[in-house]
Amino acid sequence: ADEKVWSYEAGVKTTLFDRRLLLNVAAFWTDVKNFQDTVFTGGPLGFITFNGPARSRGVEVESVFQPNRHLRFNLGLTYADADGVIQPIDATGFPAVDGSGNPVFARYRKSQAPKLIVNLGANYDGPLTGTLDWSAGASLRHRSSMFNQRQELFLSKQLTTVDLSLGVKSSDDRWGLDLVARNVGNAISQDFASPS
Repeated sequence: ADEKVWSYEAGVKTTLFDRRLLLNVAAFWTDVKNFQDTVFTGGPLGFITFNGPARSRGVEVESVFQPNRHLRFNLGLTYADADGVIQPIDATGFPAVDGSGNPVFARYRKSQAPKLIVNLGANYDGPLTGTLDWSAGASLRHRSSMFNQRQELFLSKQLTTVDLSLGVKSSDDRWGLDLVARNVGNAISQDFASPS
């Protein structure tokens, strides 16, 4: 069956404080008919593709604040509640039915859909000498916990990483050198999981 999407969004885009602050805020609601969802059951059926209703609703925020020409702060935030109505897989690995053999349906959070994603960043660029500039940056990325399989199975814990950078470049931008450290806290979480 073909997927059909109805999507609604309302928001505000603005600049404030003599254009030093950019602030965009949007609320959204998306309904999908016949959302195609593939699941690995770990049972005798292996991979199964289902079609069913799904929805995602939430808020997005984007902001940039530049108090002066050298310093800049960034914020990106998405809160999304994504779920769908599915026919669960029972303990034997087959789609669930009631005592009369009729399909049973229930609403679950969508797999691979964290509710909260946040990106924060700060950057500084400034003169070092008459011919050299230097820069420093830090960024934080966070995603809340998520399920890797439908029916809210195989939980991946939240993940927060921090990146740092330090650089030097020529004032005419002809060359530059950056030292970058990614995930300095060595944070770990599953990116995907399924039955064996």
